Amino acid sequence: PGGNDFINSLQDEDSLTGVGVNPTLNATLGSVNDAAESVIVPKMSGVQTANFEITGNAGGINFQDSTGLTNLNINRITQTNATVTMTDLDKSTTALSVSNATRDGTVNFLYKEDNLLGTSDAVTLDLANARLKALTIDETGDSGEDQGYGFETVNVNVNQTSNIDALTIGANTREDVSTANASQTVNIVAKANTEINNLTANG
Repeated sequence: PGGNDFINSLQDEDSLTGVGVNPTLNATLGSVNDAAESVIVPKMSGVQTANFEITGNAGGINFQDSTGLTNLNINRITQTNATVTMTDLDKSTTALSVSNATRDGTVNFLYKEDNLLGTSDAVTLDLANARLKALTIDETGDSGEDQGYGFETVNVNVNQTSNIDALTIGANTREDVSTANASQTVNIVAKANTEINNLTANG
């Protein structure tokens, strides 16, 4: 940079180790510049809670090199039509939230393939002042043989007025075939004005 530009200080080369009670990362992801990557892949170990504000065109975080994360919070998205992807999440990440997201954005929470193998995997999604075109909880994978393992229970809490045009929950089709008791339940608790125009949860 030329000396007066802001850059994202969280980069692929960073290695973060959490210690103590509920080790927490608070980070702001701004605009991508100086040939930087849009999706950042830090190494994190023992960081239990991660809080992100997306204030530019940053694409998100890849958690392929992270372990121990339980709470993942997107606390702010400022750019209209932004696309934010939190990918390669581990099954340990069971609490998600999106707050203060400007209109027409897309948020993806994508878990590692062949990861949600249990028959009682559950995740909680909290929404507050979230105005999104699409919100997806699904898995990664490069072929059908890797995919088909999702959450059996998704608990959605709308804590402040939220408008989601399309909420998509990835199906656990492989488990439906191999396990007689496999199923999928989405529980929505609306504590404030709630508009979800299209809910897809094929089980």
